[in-house]
Amino acid sequence: MGKWVDLDMELDIKKTLLILISLLMIAGCDKYPYASEARKVILNITRASIMYYTNEKEWASEIDELERSGHLDVSRSMKLKWTFDIQLSGKGGRIIATSTEEMPEGAGHQVVYDVNTRMFSGYGTPPPKK
Repeated sequence: MGKWVDLDMELDIKKTLLILISLLMIAGCDKYPYASEARKVILNITRASIMYYTNEKEWASEIDELERSGHLDVSRSMKLKWTFDIQLSGKGGRIIATSTEEMPEGAGHQVVYDVNTRMFSGYGTPPPKK
C-alpha cells in the first residue's frame, strides 16, 4: 500500500509542477493565438491522462476515451481545428496537436508537448533566447 501512496503523491507533485511551468510558458506565446489554444488543450489532455491512468491503470490513446471517462471536454470547434495524438506511457511521452484545414492559419502545423521535459516545440513556439 505504501508504494501506491508514494506513486499518488509523486503524480500530484508532478501534475502541479507541470501545470505551473506550462502556464508560464503559455503566457509568453500570444503571438500565435491558435497555437496557444492548442497548448491549453494539450495541458488539459495531460491532466486528464494522469487522472485516467490513476483510475484505469492504463494510458488513454485517444481524447475520446478521456471524454467518455468524464476527465476531459474538448469543444467541437477545437476538434475541427486540431487533431490530438496522445503518445504516453509510464516512461513519459508526448502529445501532438496537428492543425486541420478548418484552422484559419492552415493545415499541417504541429504543436508538440514533451511530457518528460515539460516543454513545447513546433508551431508557435518562441525561438530560444540567446
